Parts: sequence; C-alpha cells; structure tokens
Amino acid sequence: MTAPLIWIILPAMASATLYMLRRWKNLVAVAAVLLCIFLAWLAWILPIGEAVTLGTWPIRTSIKISETMFVLGRQLIIQNNMRPLLILTFLSTGLWFAGSRLIRADSTFIPLGLSIIALLISALAVFPFLYAALFIEIAMILSIPVLSPPPSSEHRGTIRFLVLFTIGFPFILLSGWRLSGIEAVPGDPAQVMQITILLGLGFAFLMAVFPFHTWIPMISETGQFFPAAYILFVLPAAVSIFAHQFLTRYIWIKQIPSVLDGIFYLGATMVLLSGLWAAFQRHAGRIFGFAVLMEIGFTMIAFRLDMQAPQIPALSGIFYASLLPRCLAMLLASICLGFIGINVPNLEFRSIQGIARQLPLAAIGVLVSLFTLAGFPLTAGFPPHLALWTTVAQISSAAIIPLMLGISGLLFSSFRCMAVLLMSPGDQSWKVSETRPIAAAILTLTLALVLLGIFPNWFIPAMSGIGTLIGVP
Repeated sequence: MTAPLIWIILPAMASATLYMLRRWKNLVAVAAVLLCIFLAWLAWILPIGEAVTLGTWPIRTSIKISETMFVLGRQLIIQNNMRPLLILTFLSTGLWFAGSRLIRADSTFIPLGLSIIALLISALAVFPFLYAALFIEIAMILSIPVLSPPPSSEHRGTIRFLVLFTIGFPFILLSGWRLSGIEAVPGDPAQVMQITILLGLGFAFLMAVFPFHTWIPMISETGQFFPAAYILFVLPAAVSIFAHQFLTRYIWIKQIPSVLDGIFYLGATMVLLSGLWAAFQRHAGRIFGFAVLMEIGFTMIAFRLDMQAPQIPALSGIFYASLLPRCLAMLLASICLGFIGINVPNLEFRSIQGIARQLPLAAIGVLVSLFTLAGFPLTAGFPPHLALWTTVAQISSAAIIPLMLGISGLLFSSFRCMAVLLMSPGDQSWKVSETRPIAAAILTLTLALVLLGIFPNWFIPAMSGIGTLIGVP
C-alpha cells in the first residue's frame, strides 16, 4: 500500500462517488466529513515508510506504507514529514464540508471540493515537482463550477480568474523546461535572466500579485460567498506552498539581490494597497477579498525574510503558522456571511445595515474574522503578524510604515463594517434569529480564534514546524 493511494487516489475516487450521489445532500456531507476525519486520523497514526503493527492478539497484522507511487511515468511522493500538513488539510476540509450544510451550499460543492483537495495534494507530492503547475491548473478549472454552480450564469470574476490563472500556467511550464537539469547556479547570465522573468510572471499570475489581483475581490462579491471563501483559502495556500518548495530547491535564486528585493517590495505594495482599497469598500465580501490579498503580501514578505542572511532567523514558519488562523477566520466569515446572504439580497452595506439586530451572532463572527485577518491583538492572527512586523522592523524601520498603513486600512474597514452592522434604520428590537447549529458553529469558531490568540503556544510550534518538515524530494 502506498501513501498517495490513501491520501490522493482514495479522496479522488470518493469524490466521483459522492458526485453521483449528490442529490442526497445530507448523506454526502456526512460521508465526506467522516472520510476527511478518517484520512486525518490515518495521517496521525500511520508512519510512512515504516512498518507498523495493528491490532492485538490473536488478530495482529503488520503493514508498511510506502512513499512512492508511479503514475504515467511520474512519481507521487508523500514522505513521512508531510503528515502534519495532511492532518491540517483534511481536518480543515472536513470543517468546510460540515459548514456547507449549515448555509445550504450547492450539492456539487462537496464532491468538487474533495477533488480539488486531492489535486492540490498531488501538486505538492508530484516529482518532478514543476508538474505541480498542471495539477494546480486542473484544480482551478474545477473551481469554476464551485464558484458558479449551474444553472447560475458565469460571474465576471470567475471568467477573469480563469483567464489570469491560465495565462500564468505556460510561464511555469516554460521555466520548468529551461530549468530541467539545473540544480546549481546556471552559468549563463542571459539564461538566469530569462528563467527569472518567466518564473516571476508565472508566480505573479498564480499568486494574484499586483496588478494581476483583480479576480480575488471580484469573486468575493459573488452571490455565494461560502464557496468563494473556500477557493480563496485553498488555492492561494497551495500556490504559496508550491512557491516555497521552489525557492527551497533552487538555492541560486537567493543569490540574486534584485529578485529578493522585488519579492519584498511587491509584498509590501500588496499589503499597503490592499489595506487602502479595503478602507473604501462598501461590500462586506470585497473587504474579505482584499484581506486575502493582504495575507498573500505578508506571505511574500515572510518568504523574502526566509531567504535573508543566515544571521536572520528563518521565517518561513510564519506563513505556515498563519494557515490555521486564516482557515478558521475564513471559515467563520463564510458561515456568517453565507447565512446573512440568505436573509438579505446581497452583502452591500445598504443591504446589511442593522442586520446585527436580527443576526447578532453572525455579525459578531464577521467582525472576529476580520480582526483575525488584520492581526488584531487577542485574536489568533496577532502572533504570526507580530513576529513578521518585529523582524521587518529590525531589518528596516522604514519598511514597517507601508505594512502599518495597510493594516490600519483593513482595521478601519473592519470598524466601518461594525458600524454598518449595528446601525439600525429604525427603532428595531434585538433578537437572535440564528438556528442552533449555526449559533453553535459561530460560537465554537469565535472561541477558538480568541483562545488561540491568548494561548498562541497551542498552535504556533506545531504549525511553524511544517515549513521545515516539508522536504524537497
């Protein structure tokens, strides 16, 4: 038995089965959640590449999970050090699938979402690893019906998402062709420049780097915020991990100062512009879209600091530590805004004005998730942001200014959103209209974000260690 068979092929086959059973929505949701919990449990108890004994006398068996599986002449390699990432992936996916039934998501969301997860794990496991771009592109194509399920018409944001993502795909493949056989520093400076340009353009499109970012706030204002939030979490996270693997493999990139400075300045620009744009938005979904762009900017800065001089602590762990708060915050926001969207025509400020008097728990969840993404104190997003701000300030005191301005813009939009949610157009009484499952989910996620902010040692050591655990095959 091989690890890719368990954590890639099995979810893909289950996805196809659940798609055929999609008319029974509750059955599909329960089966998908149980499968995700089971796969996370297997990643917890089964070491990869080592023999393990299961059962007790008289029924005992010894099995060994091998790392490699060959598919069409390529290798899928899931090493033992990827188990923490597998646990995080399937547990978070199970939470999203459970939340999809609370806000009545489309019946295709769970089967397609499971396929997307299988493809993204394949992207991180494939060798040669530059074939990951192919799996990410297929995952992007499957994201289109998730964002615009039939019979709804295609939203302009999904079209732009498809176009910009697909444009970046050939650049990654071309750079992989030029990099084939090169592990050390290329000898030709012209070749270095060509490869750098191709890679820069490819990752700029895939990571939605300015000015190729416009699809993120556009899809976040679609009528179905829950699937949009899911895609906005899983795809940028997978592309960022792919980019980190790339930077880890080709060490010669660290020796090009212009590349390192470009990564930092682009990341700082994204943080600044995202915060400023968020401050002037009048749509709750678009505010979260710009918050996602800000997180991408912080990811680029963290990767740049990770490639800094040896005397600076490696900071790739900051990105991995921020994955859990980002996942919980986006899940909480998707449940709250998805439930609010059922009761109002859209998520524009004029439609959700005073909605806190009818749905107070959903309004609280929206604000807590926004404050978490902004790195507000006493939320789970604060410790990773603080570590990043502190290190940037140690390197350059001037570089912290655009970061603080961007964070201030997002916080301003958060307080503005709070004022709109509380502002009643009339003398409306307060009442709690959330159902018990919705209320339980909101309170649980809100409490988790607050507790993880107060006790960051509960998750930071384990999460930040994923960055050093993920090896390069």
